Amino acid sequence: GDQANVAGGKSKGKGKSQAALLDDPKIFVGGLPQGTTEDTVRAHFQSFGSVEDVTLKRDITTGAFRGFGFVTFASIQSARAVLENYEQNRFEGKWIDCKPFVKPGAEKGPQPEYAYDPCRVFI
Repeated sequence: GDQANVAGGKSKGKGKSQAALLDDPKIFVGGLPQGTTEDTVRAHFQSFGSVEDVTLKRDITTGAFRGFGFVTFASIQSARAVLENYEQNRFEGKWIDCKPFVKPGAEKGPQPEYAYDPCRVFI
């Protein structure tokens, strides 16, 4: 019947479904520009709630910023708010990819954490 479509229908927008999956106040942030610092990232995300930790990933040998990092909020609600804002997350004028943090080895389903979903929905 049609009930399955109603109950298990895809939610509108990528951010809402990702926010529902979130079980950790830590998020992945990708697409950050060169020159980004922990302080600028912290200042940006403070608007969503209290930020406990910012970790930016750098190349082990050169020390160059690799364009992504992780932000840990004091509350999971703050992290969910960022994910629900998925399409509008901009940092210094550039769109950034904010996703739930995936613990190594804890991927749900066959997709690795770096999988890119080209299916974008604009409502």
